[in-house]
Amino acid sequence: MRDKAEDKQNQMLTNAMKDLQAPLDVLAMFKLADEFYPKDKRSELYAEYQRLQEADDAAFVHMQEQLGSPSGMTFEERVARHGQEVAAAHVESCRIAREARIKTMNAVDAFRKEHGLLMRLLGAKAAYGKTKYD
Repeated sequence: MRDKAEDKQNQMLTNAMKDLQAPLDVLAMFKLADEFYPKDKRSELYAEYQRLQEADDAAFVHMQEQLGSPSGMTFEERVARHGQEVAAAHVESCRIAREARIKTMNAVDAFRKEHGLLMRLLGAKAAYGKTKYD
């Protein structure tokens, strides 16, 4: 029968091994990234991803602005009060904004699918950044 001290030591050793596993996984990802993406190419792709994200964020804000009806009126109420043309113009601007957002979301998704390893690296950078070890 094992004693409690041995169990405690085994548990401490298991926890220490788990703590080492995540940084080793991150190091392995970076070595793999070096194989497929030279450092300067990674920097370019990170910048491109940032631009795609910013464009998607802006499209989302614009879409929200277009979708929100400041008066709170439904389409039918707007037609009754302002006429068909004003109501149609509002619906058209909403449609255009929604289509623009779909395009930016698709661009971000396509980038993520094409560069899955880089997305994992970005996640690892966030999770195991310098501040985690300070």
